[in-house]
Amino acid sequence: MDGPQRRLLLVEDDPVVMGMFELMLKTMGWAVTTARDGQEGLDRLADADSDVTALLTDFVMPRMDGGELAERVRAHARYAELPILIITALPPDDRRLVAPRQLPRCAIIGKTDAARRTTLAEALTHLLG
Repeated sequence: MDGPQRRLLLVEDDPVVMGMFELMLKTMGWAVTTARDGQEGLDRLADADSDVTALLTDFVMPRMDGGELAERVRAHARYAELPILIITALPPDDRRLVAPRQLPRCAIIGKTDAARRTTLAEALTHLLG
């Protein structure tokens, strides 16, 4: 990755899945900050020193799901354009995925697809424009 290292906020409630994605993202050149659920992710973004340039979040989580997290992130002027990639094991036609699909710079990818390094890299590159 050219230039300064970019930081990604990874929000995932399953520690095994989090570890897998964290390792994959680091090998792709990302600095990674982690959170265990949507509320913790929102708290990490609220940190005055947050230098997050992209958000990768699971959809189904306790306390606050990835859809609500994406909507709340979009409500903050500082992160109105933050690229958001939601990973999920839900079927593509699940009605809970309708609202996040309508958010700008937000994409949804299946968890098994995201587990492939090249597919994840392509999705992030597309979102970062």
